Amino acid sequence: MGSMGDSDRKRRHFSSLSPTPAAATTKKLPFLPVSEDKKLDIVVLQYQNQKLTQKLETQKLEYAALENRVSQLKERQKSYDSTLAVVRKSWEQLVNDLESCSECTRESSSKSNSRFSSTMEDGSPSTVQDVFLGRLMQTGATECASTCNYANQMEEQTEISTEKAKSVLKNIVISVNNLWVLMDGLRTALLKKLPGDVLCRQTLSSDLEVKVKNLRLEFSELHLKHKSLASEFQIQRDLDAKNKADLERLKGELASTVEELEESNHKLATLKAERDAAKGAVLPVLNVGSTHIPNDKIRDKQKDLQDMESTLKELLEQGSTRLIELKSLHEERIRILQQLCDLQVCFPPNIVL
Repeated sequence: MGSMGDSDRKRRHFSSLSPTPAAATTKKLPFLPVSEDKKLDIVVLQYQNQKLTQKLETQKLEYAALENRVSQLKERQKSYDSTLAVVRKSWEQLVNDLESCSECTRESSSKSNSRFSSTMEDGSPSTVQDVFLGRLMQTGATECASTCNYANQMEEQTEISTEKAKSVLKNIVISVNNLWVLMDGLRTALLKKLPGDVLCRQTLSSDLEVKVKNLRLEFSELHLKHKSLASEFQIQRDLDAKNKADLERLKGELASTVEELEESNHKLATLKAERDAAKGAVLPVLNVGSTHIPNDKIRDKQKDLQDMESTLKELLEQGSTRLIELKSLHEERIRILQQLCDLQVCFPPNIVL
């Protein structure tokens, strides 16, 4: 044992004195130059690690908040457990009472109409009733009593409540059918016992009732037609008033356009007179060969004459455009007057709503 301990100590001493090549390389690594890319990768990894750490901390806080919320909800639920048990018990009692009452009603109705129901079997509803009850059970119309904490108890109570509800609804449907059969039997028996004149009166009263219903339907249709026609007539009256307002507006625009046209004609006449006067004043000067007129004055007069001619052309173009606008307004006025005449023909003034 002592030799083994001495050998272990010597081995450890030897390993400390003679380092391995891996340890030598690790000692030499800090002296190696590190590239910039590796430094950047290290910084990026550190940043990502920091972000992941922050995200983990936030998730831990959210998880703790959710656990606190769940615990609070569980504490609140404990206060409602007793109330829920009482409600469930009351509901079961109500279902049981309803089932017993429906059984009694079905038996009583079956006994009362035993003389009239020859084709109806006791306690066996039709396939349509079965489908109706099955769909009603699938939609969960009677599952409000099955609110237990454990899944097995919930399934059992659901099945029990479903069966009870099926029996209750079956009894109700059978009772209603029995009541209908009883009413039909009583009606047929009463009709057989009535004399012939009473039967005739009954048939006449039924025929008169059908006629009254038909007359009511026809009257309602006529009332609807009258309402639609009255609304259409009101729309036409509104359009007529709108057209009259547009006509008055167009009349005012036409009057203003005529005034502008007269003013333009007056300006055009004055410009023509000025041009004629300018021509008459220039021609004697140009025909006189003995007088000497400076070239500058002649150029100024020619320039003024050209300006007057350009102004005259502009006024003529403006007058032509105003004439075109006046013509279009006149056509629009004629069209509106024609529409007004058509409306007056379609709706004479003696019509009263």
